[in-house]
Amino acid sequence: MKISPKQYAQTLYDLTMNKSEDEVKEIIAKFVANLKKEGLLNKSKEIIAEFKNIYNQEQKILPVRVISAHKLTKEEKNNLREKLKNKYQVREVELTNQIDPSLQGGFKLIVDENVIDESVAEGMRLLKKALQ
Repeated sequence: MKISPKQYAQTLYDLTMNKSEDEVKEIIAKFVANLKKEGLLNKSKEIIAEFKNIYNQEQKILPVRVISAHKLTKEEKNNLREKLKNKYQVREVELTNQIDPSLQGGFKLIVDENVIDESVAEGMRLLKKALQ
């Protein structure tokens, strides 16, 4: 039976939860050695990505990418984090801010696979479409 990267990631998550740092290091070393033995090191990036998804879900961490025309202030980031925590019922929001001057103002939020576009550029596009 072929084991998927997600199954490997889930196994690694299960093995490392509630372990000390030294125990986790040992578990990971054995896990990697097993992947090498099985000829699966080429799947390590997929396994790591799946592990991060599982970890975030289990720990109620929401990764969010904010694309804005300017760098968000600390206050804007904190306000956004609080709103997203409440909306998505998570413990923590991992916010990364990417600058894109072409937005002219406003922002785009990328949460999971969802894009929430509140940019001036998108507003102008919708207005232009409505006027046609």
